[in-house]
Amino acid sequence: MGKIECPDWLDETAKKEWEKLAAELIEDGILTNRTASMFAAYCTAFSRWMAAEKCIQERGSLICAKNGFPIIAPQVNIASGLYSTMMKLADEFGLTPASLSRISGGNVATDDPARTKTNGFLELVK
Repeated sequence: MGKIECPDWLDETAKKEWEKLAAELIEDGILTNRTASMFAAYCTAFSRWMAAEKCIQERGSLICAKNGFPIIAPQVNIASGLYSTMMKLADEFGLTPASLSRISGGNVATDDPARTKTNGFLELVK
């Protein structure tokens, strides 16, 4: 299978996430023409989550309401929703340790020791 191109409508952060992960996902047979739109959705959610987190870092997680009491800033709820969306999509693409094991049967096809099914972790806990 040839390279699946990153959509040009993704913002820069989303494009970087695409470029960081796409080659491995294609190699593993997870990113295909059929799944490219959903992977773009993951990259978009990742980018927007990062922007919301940056806003929280810059402005804080609380704001003062009209009555003078502190309330949770909107960006906190935005970040939380985007994180949930991002993690649901990440799970579909094997981007978490548990989902990677489930999708690949615990055996990612690669010669790269950093990408083997256990990366040595299970050997440590035996």
